[in-house]
Amino acid sequence: MKKELCALITAILVLVGQNAFAYSFSAVAPSGQTLYYNFSGNCVSITYPGSHTYNTYNGYTKPTGALVIPSSVTYNGATYSVISIGDYAFDDCAGLTSLTIPNSVTNIARFAFYGCTGLTSVTIPNSVTSIGYGAFELCSGLTSVTIPNSVTRIDDNAFDGCTGLTSVTIPNSVSYIGTYAFHNCIGLTSVTFNADSCLWAGDDGYGVFVGCTNIDTFTFGNNVKIIPSYLCNELTGLTSVTIPNSVVKIGEYAFYHCAGLSSVFFNADSCTLDAVIFDYNSNINTISFGDNVKIIPSYLCAGMTGLTSVTIPTSVIRIGDYAFAHCTGLTSVFFNADSCISAIGDCGVSFEGCVNINTFTFGNNVKNIPSYLCSHLTGLTSVTIPNSVTNIGDCAFFGCTGLASVTIPNSVTSIGNSVFNGCTGLMSLTIPNSVTSIGGGAFANCTGLTTLTIPNSVKNIGSGAFSYCTSLESFFLNADSCVFEGYSYGGQYHGAFYGCSFLSSVIIGDSITYICENAFKNCDQLINITLGSGVQSISQGVFDGCTSLARIKSYATQPPLVQSNTFSVLSNDVILNVPCGYGSIYDNTAIWHNFDIQEDLMYTFSATPGNPARGTVGVIHAPECSNLQAEVQAYPYNGFHFARWSDGNTEAHRYLVVLHDTAIEAIFLAEGETEGIDDVNTDGFSVWSTNGRIHVSLDGEPVKEFRVYDLMGREVFHAKHAPETPALPRGVYLVKVGTLPAKKVVVIR
Repeated sequence: MKKELCALITAILVLVGQNAFAYSFSAVAPSGQTLYYNFSGNCVSITYPGSHTYNTYNGYTKPTGALVIPSSVTYNGATYSVISIGDYAFDDCAGLTSLTIPNSVTNIARFAFYGCTGLTSVTIPNSVTSIGYGAFELCSGLTSVTIPNSVTRIDDNAFDGCTGLTSVTIPNSVSYIGTYAFHNCIGLTSVTFNADSCLWAGDDGYGVFVGCTNIDTFTFGNNVKIIPSYLCNELTGLTSVTIPNSVVKIGEYAFYHCAGLSSVFFNADSCTLDAVIFDYNSNINTISFGDNVKIIPSYLCAGMTGLTSVTIPTSVIRIGDYAFAHCTGLTSVFFNADSCISAIGDCGVSFEGCVNINTFTFGNNVKNIPSYLCSHLTGLTSVTIPNSVTNIGDCAFFGCTGLASVTIPNSVTSIGNSVFNGCTGLMSLTIPNSVTSIGGGAFANCTGLTTLTIPNSVKNIGSGAFSYCTSLESFFLNADSCVFEGYSYGGQYHGAFYGCSFLSSVIIGDSITYICENAFKNCDQLINITLGSGVQSISQGVFDGCTSLARIKSYATQPPLVQSNTFSVLSNDVILNVPCGYGSIYDNTAIWHNFDIQEDLMYTFSATPGNPARGTVGVIHAPECSNLQAEVQAYPYNGFHFARWSDGNTEAHRYLVVLHDTAIEAIFLAEGETEGIDDVNTDGFSVWSTNGRIHVSLDGEPVKEFRVYDLMGREVFHAKHAPETPALPRGVYLVKVGTLPAKKVVVIR
């Protein structure tokens, strides 16, 4: 009976024990402390002895001192592996000073060492894969922790409040770091981040290192591929950061609210961003790019108002959308990317809102100026393009309203669509003889442009290329075989010079055969039109709306084919000059017969004094269709003598047959005065200038093909079937005829 009663009491105690306590059994650790265990399949995890998580050691002795956790434990004759340190296992065990965790443990669970303020160092073995929520939270005495390369997950608040930590290394195995994982670790000054593919590190407004205000060094390992969103959120003590070349992706706001950050070295060669990563940080004043960077990602430097200058290295092939958007402190850019093919986006992306950039310098090896690169840089006043550049991409300088001067070298062959569209401050422009294509809208809305010469190298002029250049007064097209394009907009077909309302003079060179639809439509101030000898067809609407037309000069011996609406003014008030002997042909041709047809030499002749204060010139007979010979006389004033004519002739009274545009000047000298060389006449090769135009003759006959260079060796004019150049700027030029080796110097006075 007594035995039966004892057995019953024992059974009741066991049942009570199963309900009252959180552990299955206890055992003494190798270091002498009593530890409590729960079964986990055929293994065990360490737990707490109390009945509730808020009363974990009620009535039980908490472990203290240096604790060595065994890798296995024996109970009732069976041995179990210790695989986990469970929830709250050592909650508030402030007397623990050090901890050794065996290689059998794979998991450190929630709040396992919460509040262990006496713990100074922890070595976590490389068997552990996860560190749970608040696992070491408020371990304020912890000065060092080693996180092994096996850990893949560090949960929220894992080391929150570990104020004694001074440095930490995140191994390359980690793929997840929870919110506030190192929150308020105010002693932390250095972080090494080696996680090569970490996808998560905190959340919006709740970063990993929030409150770690003394971190001043954050180093990324050389194999890091991903810098996760919000990783460095609110690291106000961080002053500089280096992004290694292994990085391929940076998450949004990775460096959010890093108010002390002033310097960034970006060495990632092909990186993309989710969104803004530096939170428009106005304190960053320096960003440098590594020599192997290929892509400057979208939004990288957006809103860095503290930046004043930036250098784009030679290796860059792409600049992303808004990469430098609204960097309002930026004043200078050095662009050295020799083969950059893209600055992608709508007009005005990469440097959108950078209104104070006033210097944009291109390196001497740059081959391509990418589309949209300098769009809307309204503070830019001048640009020099090096002679290594062959192509200027679409919209490259779109809307640069302050741009007054641009130098295009003779290496450029293509000017893209809308390159200088809306550059209202551009007043002068020289298109070099190397350019073969001018894109649609390339110079549209350049309302300050007054004169324009298209060189003979140009083969194609795009739709609306010079449309609405409302200050353009004169236009000379000298291209060999140029094609005009047009485009339809709002039901209207816009030609290359559509709406140039101030254009008064148009000269079409001899090599042009066809003028495209609406090319000069609505140029309502156009007075004079010159058509070269090669013009065969003029499309509909080309001169429609040109209501001020007064004179047409056609060098073509066969009347060009025109449409009923090619001209809006068909009136005898408009003079049509045609070559001598061809008036009747024009008079018998539809449309052309409406004009006042007058036969003409089709070239001009003038004889004037070089210095009117020294003498005068009389034109005794001017050339005309019936008599091509001119007769002139030079009359010096007292104290002066006649020296020569500007073409080299020394006869004061002379006759000359005029076969082309000719302008000669009489050179008068004071008694005893010698003449400086400004014209050259040697070995029958004569070069002279009048009214800014260069004339060339060989053995007394006009030379109709020659080349003119400036003193830097750049070709400025190639004459074909033309006896003279157009008016050139004042300066010194070199003239070359055919294969003759000599180059003659001419001073344009």
